[in-house]
Amino acid sequence: MKRDYIESKPFIHNPPLVDKPFVFVWDVSSDLCEEKFGVKLNLDYFDIIHNKNKGQLGENLVIFYQNNLSKFPYFDRKTGQAVNGGLPQAANLKSILTDFEITVNKLIPDKDFQGLAILDCELWRALFSRMGDSLMKIYQQKSIESIKHKHPDWNEAQQLRWATLEYNLATERILKPILVLGEILRPHALWGYYLYPDCRYYNMTKKDMICSNLEMKKNTEIQWLFDESTTLYPSVYLPEFYKDKDFVKNYVANRIQEAMRVDDARFSNVSAPVFSYHMLSYKKTIKFLDSQDLLDSIGIAAVLGESGVIFWGGNNMGNSIEACQNLSNYIDNFLGPYCKKLSDAATRCSKDNCNGHGRCVISKFVDNHRVSKRRFLFIDEVMDIVSKLSDNIYNMYDALQGVEYSANAPRVSCQCFTSWKGEHCEISL
Repeated sequence: MKRDYIESKPFIHNPPLVDKPFVFVWDVSSDLCEEKFGVKLNLDYFDIIHNKNKGQLGENLVIFYQNNLSKFPYFDRKTGQAVNGGLPQAANLKSILTDFEITVNKLIPDKDFQGLAILDCELWRALFSRMGDSLMKIYQQKSIESIKHKHPDWNEAQQLRWATLEYNLATERILKPILVLGEILRPHALWGYYLYPDCRYYNMTKKDMICSNLEMKKNTEIQWLFDESTTLYPSVYLPEFYKDKDFVKNYVANRIQEAMRVDDARFSNVSAPVFSYHMLSYKKTIKFLDSQDLLDSIGIAAVLGESGVIFWGGNNMGNSIEACQNLSNYIDNFLGPYCKKLSDAATRCSKDNCNGHGRCVISKFVDNHRVSKRRFLFIDEVMDIVSKLSDNIYNMYDALQGVEYSANAPRVSCQCFTSWKGEHCEISL
């Protein structure tokens, strides 16, 4: 697949949650910290958006886990027992949608809900080819067994090809109607699936960390999912062995830019908001990200033009007084100050350059002054900006303002919210 430049669309949806162009959102299981252990989390002081209970269900964000999608088919990972038919091919769509409607009305009682609605279905993937690991291989095996039973006279290649086709059609038959129904029930919510688009296999030299042509092709195969989503929620969780490595920036940048690429392919001149998921700790540990990795990851998200960052943390983040105190200290001394500086810088740039009616996008121009031909930066261009700014990444907008239009120099321009247009979003629609 050719790696063409990604055009920056002229419009972006109006800011969700609060009137800020770049925000940080709290999706951490920390509701017991204040309620049970009396440990205050100063999220408001640093403008980190959260539910009132500082948990994962509320007025700003709702995440639907597997236990909220109880009619989804899957195989129990301990017993291998089929539940609700096991395979997506055996799913009862009517039952799934009926149950989902009940769940939406329970978890999001406000019909005018305007927050983030994240669907977290990780028992199986949308594509047959993405389930080669040990936990999900059963879906490939059972799909092939089903075809063998129906067509024992076919050769293995035919059986594999048909099993792949049946599986992929079945997942689309489930995942797409879920989005459609969610958008009907809560039309102002920002609906999307966690982890999509994904980008799983990287250059193992740990230098480029590219999203390969093969991975992009796989995401293109499920463009139907991105077309129906109103928001994209890619994941950029860091394993511990990435700690303080130079390639962290590349890893994060490539995953986020793949989200920009699939958004570019959507049939709309309005960008879907992209909120990348960032784990507060290194994967499978309770060690918080250090200051360098924190800055590299959330700073890259800002440079690439995301609408925001979502912080995730599991139950171990807030299940004891000690855990809550550690979390509170991390917010006060590291996470909070970084978030506020980046968010304030984006807001200031929006007001100074876009009349507060759009967001600043660091981009290049491929056709003189035409904003419609503004493109996002290539990864090496992003790395160049980040390396020059170093720890002063908060001033990235200031450093690039006033640069003349040129195909050879990145500059700050405006991507207007949907009610405004013009070079500086000065014209009301």
